Amino acid sequence: MNHWKFDRKEKITIVAGFLALMLAAFSSIGYLQSDEHFQLIEFGAMKLGLVDPSALAWEYHAKMRPGLQPGIMVLTHRVFHAVGIESPFVVVMALRILSGLVSFCAALLLYVAFRDNYCQSKYRPWFLLLSFLFWGAVFVGVRFSSEGWSGSFFVLGFALYFLSQKSARNMYWLVGLLLGLAYLFRYQVGLLVFGFFIWLLVIQREKWRNLFLIGGGVAFMMLFGVLMDYWFYEDWTFTLLHYFDQNIVEDRVSDFGIDPWYYYLMVIFLMLIPPFSLVPMVLFGKFLFKRPTHFLIWCLLPFLLVHNLIGHKEHRFLFPLVGLLPLLIAEGMHLFVDQKFLRSRLVRFAVPAFLVLNAVPLLTVTFVPLDLTTPLYKEVYDNYQEPASLYYRKFDPYERALPIRYYRRRNVTTVCRPDFNTILVDPQKTQLLATRRPLKPGEVKFEYTLKYKALPDWVKIFNIGGWVERTKFWHLYEIN
Repeated sequence: MNHWKFDRKEKITIVAGFLALMLAAFSSIGYLQSDEHFQLIEFGAMKLGLVDPSALAWEYHAKMRPGLQPGIMVLTHRVFHAVGIESPFVVVMALRILSGLVSFCAALLLYVAFRDNYCQSKYRPWFLLLSFLFWGAVFVGVRFSSEGWSGSFFVLGFALYFLSQKSARNMYWLVGLLLGLAYLFRYQVGLLVFGFFIWLLVIQREKWRNLFLIGGGVAFMMLFGVLMDYWFYEDWTFTLLHYFDQNIVEDRVSDFGIDPWYYYLMVIFLMLIPPFSLVPMVLFGKFLFKRPTHFLIWCLLPFLLVHNLIGHKEHRFLFPLVGLLPLLIAEGMHLFVDQKFLRSRLVRFAVPAFLVLNAVPLLTVTFVPLDLTTPLYKEVYDNYQEPASLYYRKFDPYERALPIRYYRRRNVTTVCRPDFNTILVDPQKTQLLATRRPLKPGEVKFEYTLKYKALPDWVKIFNIGGWVERTKFWHLYEIN
């Protein structure tokens, strides 16, 4: 049986999903959470000699972050520099494209592995749509983050196992390697790997030989991770133990805040497009009570329980599960929902409503930058190679959770000037102003030219209630 043969509707949806990921990778400049930049990009920049180790986040000095993903950043940076491309923004965009490719391969493999389960079902189109065009999958898929990469590699290993059941090819060693990589990118995903392995042992009763091959692949990647950590920290260390010691034993994770037990319920409901977000929540409950031996329960339950027991919670901690969401919904509807229900008035109304509500965030993550500060760095980097002074009133644009260094040319100096009129204008020097609101006519005594603003003029079409004037976003001016 040819698992890679697709009909016209499948081809269109798959291509559309691929294009959405690539467009998002191109336009989604910036980062979602500080760890994505300061513990991956800046860590890699340190190995390149661009950042002093003393300027890095405390996690580096605690030797608790895996060296694998910063290593990928270092390799990508050196490849582009070898061909004469020095822009850090091109390097990071390439990392987003690579992230999107990995995410796309994971979605495609999962779809191919399970679509035949629903060939006689009306739920297969939903599995197709959610696999490739769900806004959350595109959003997470292009992030060069530990959450996104770990989730994608878990799905790759998970799907490859089930695909190997339908073919004569022995791919269990490769399954183990992929699951081991998922663990290396983010240690918490080891809970997904553990749950899946225990299901293979207890419920699936997989052959011992195959279990050893899968376990051997995971162990090999763990050893590879130790070697990568030695390269990164230049010392023999076991980062998982340091991570556990700092965040669990020393409870440093609680320094970032404690959240209530229902936090993740709230996040799931709000981020999966309410009221449609109730569907996966109800289906998970049905799996739990009616199909407790199902592989999804054994994978998801340990991950969710442990994360719920930890006081500090963030919505991004659930990102590794996004790739499994289409399967949870398709499998749940296939097992628990009568197909006659799909012909009801409620569903006929709900389908177009969901498509519209999904399209809005999908278009947003596909075409809109993730943050409005990183494009400012790009503007300065691309257009000011000569020494320049950048003046700001209160907020240094290069100061975020930590100082931004990888995106900053060393010839650019930032200077705090609460009153711009105290600046001594020097026509022989390049002098820039960075403000979070536009300068008003006559506000300063010298002439200037607007070089960049984070929000383009066409956004004013949607300026309902004057929100644009109330929003703080960066403007860059050059003193004439």
